[in-house]
Amino acid sequence: VDHRSDIFSLGVCLYQLATGRQPFQGDSPEALVRAAQDALYPLASDQVPHLPEGFDELIAAFMARLPRQRFDDARAAEIALSRYLQHLDPDFTGAELSGFLAAIFPELGMGDEDSANTDVYRRPRE
Repeated sequence: VDHRSDIFSLGVCLYQLATGRQPFQGDSPEALVRAAQDALYPLASDQVPHLPEGFDELIAAFMARLPRQRFDDARAAEIALSRYLQHLDPDFTGAELSGFLAAIFPELGMGDEDSANTDVYRRPRE
């Protein structure tokens, strides 16, 4: 277990966000852990056929069974994810993402007064 387990966990989160389902199934806690250890999960595109091309490969890079087959670090994962998103929609910007997130999570208080700030990594107001 090292920092690449966090990358694996992020892959699980991305899979769940895209499919609305857990990637790993098991009849018992032991079987569930074994499925995760073996990285045995259905392709996201088999769960949700309209997912964009390349999503399964991206998830596979996050959730590879062997840590050495995953991204080396969070920065490499971020770059790959950013490139994938840019490939899907070259005109989509950080400002649009920020507005989208503000609309979905209004409780974070990232309203119109912040529209000039395109930093999508803003922290919510105290």
